Amino acid sequence: MTTISLRIDDDLKEAACGYAALNGMTLSQVLIEALKEKLEDEEDYKLAMLAYKTLDQDNLEDFSKVCEECGIDYKAL
Repeated sequence: MTTISLRIDDDLKEAACGYAALNGMTLSQVLIEALKEKLEDEEDYKLAMLAYKTLDQDNLEDFSKVCEECGIDYKAL
């Protein structure tokens, strides 16, 4: 395991320490969890954008038709 030093504002440190205390976690656990979530979110976004770019735009169904097929009231959305 590697040690990393961070410079953060006192307010952010206070908030992170408070979150850690409320959730029975260490500050390191909170920061590691937050970093993992950020990296996963970024990867998910990039994969979604890649999938979107490769879609056949001419073969997409109208969203209202999809809602109708699923029994969802499109106008209520």
